[in-house]
Amino acid sequence: MQPLKGLTVVTLEHAIAAPFATRQLADLGARVIKIERPGVGDFARGYDARVRGLASHFVWANRSKESLTLDVKHPEAAALLQRGQTHRGQHIEISMLEALGEWMSYPMYYAFEGAEPPPRTGASHATIYPYGPFPTGDGKTVMLGLQNEREWEAFCTQVLRQPALAKDPRFAGNARRSAERTALRALIVEAFSALSAAEVLARLDEAQIANAQVNTMHELWQHPQLAARGRWRQVDSPAGPLPALLPPGTWDEGPRMDPVPALGEHTEAILRELGVSAAAIGELRSAEAI
Repeated sequence: MQPLKGLTVVTLEHAIAAPFATRQLADLGARVIKIERPGVGDFARGYDARVRGLASHFVWANRSKESLTLDVKHPEAAALLQRGQTHRGQHIEISMLEALGEWMSYPMYYAFEGAEPPPRTGASHATIYPYGPFPTGDGKTVMLGLQNEREWEAFCTQVLRQPALAKDPRFAGNARRSAERTALRALIVEAFSALSAAEVLARLDEAQIANAQVNTMHELWQHPQLAARGRWRQVDSPAGPLPALLPPGTWDEGPRMDPVPALGEHTEAILRELGVSAAAIGELRSAEAI
């Protein structure tokens, strides 16, 4: 069975971070009820109209959910369950700073007690080098990552075809390579400038070094490995059936791949489940609370 089948998640969310997190729960079988503002909903619905009139971000992060419109600031409408039991509402506070602070824990510990923080490096790794994107002679980009001295020697010998570089004292050990990344990057870029991306990737494979080509969006849509592994499905949406990637991971029953909801599509059904009468639902709708 799906690992989270039988679990119900009620989520107050917008944009990407929380919706993407709860979509993982829905993929795993949980029932996810998405609370949205009446009339406008999650503002990510309006980010663009690239998917047959639907927003690309919203389609990606919100399949397999139910949409309930509810104005949680309206005196008649967040903590309905608690109010039904205690006759009192509830103040809910979620700090974006505290959530992002958790994601920054690694670099904070790296800079513990006044130590130098890791530099900003974009797609490169802050403290391991070479690690990240490098251009090739045909205008493409490859990603690679070296994580030990065996790989460094193989990289110099089999990929760069400069075996003497493996013994260069400037690059002896990861710490020195990271400190000298400007000089080392220049050497790598120069070597790769005479090669196509396919040639660089072939050499990296031969040297058993982790690598990948940086694909365009159109190349990713048509990536042969995704097709070969059967990773595409179709999900329904207000705009009709849409292609969707299976989430990472595989298990016997597989994930839920249910529709992307229309705004408020499930409001009345969910409220009826909670015991709210048809008359009360009508009053909430008249008051624009749902």
